Amino acid sequence: MGRRGPPPKSARLKLLAGNPGKRPISEPEPSDCGPLGDPPPGVLDSDEVACWHELAQVAPWLERPDRIIVEMTCKLMMILRRGQGKPAHHRLLQSILTKLGLTPADRTRVRVPSPKKKASRSLLQ
Repeated sequence: MGRRGPPPKSARLKLLAGNPGKRPISEPEPSDCGPLGDPPPGVLDSDEVACWHELAQVAPWLERPDRIIVEMTCKLMMILRRGQGKPAHHRLLQSILTKLGLTPADRTRVRVPSPKKKASRSLLQ
């Protein structure tokens, strides 16, 4: 029998969403990861690099450990934008965007803390 319920969210996403479940948040995730970073991976072509910058701009909560999944997302997005996509590509992109908090429904659950608020440094950095 498989897992039940939705996949667990990371502590960072829970904090950004305002901890809607009000349960204690564990702290085993790496901190001080740094931003997504520039330059993008060298395996991306110029269109995929533009896609990388687009994602980095619209999703400031993405960090260095997310680079691999963002790279995959850029490649998938360009396959679809070039008209070469198949239904499986659409499903996979939807799944990845959901996990990154980039669909309209998931984006409403993500709150980026304002610079004025002092958040828990151990989990937000």
